[in-house]
Amino acid sequence: MFTFFFWILFFLFFLSILGFLYYKGESSTYFFVKKDTYECGFGELFYSHSFYTMQFFLIALSFMLFDLEIIFVLPFIISEFFSFFSYFFVVSFLLVLMLGLFFEFKTGKVMWSS
Repeated sequence: MFTFFFWILFFLFFLSILGFLYYKGESSTYFFVKKDTYECGFGELFYSHSFYTMQFFLIALSFMLFDLEIIFVLPFIISEFFSFFSYFFVVSFLLVLMLGLFFEFKTGKVMWSS
């Protein structure tokens, strides 16, 4: 029983020290110059943080989904026990993916020219 309370007190003490150090470190290093970019002795000439466009994000997300499609469908294709349930699962999974891809094309989210 004593060891249980000892460990609780030890972790509370440890967490309070971590919290104090976090608070102390945060208040002493809050300078804009420290967070500014610096390269080769020159300051930044323009805002260097570029953001991804929504079209690039959706294409990357679609690529990841179709990679997952290969991971999910390939074992069913290779399997010797290809039953009606596995056939229904593969067809419904592909149907949902194709509907999502059709929706992306229909809304024009994957067209770069728009």
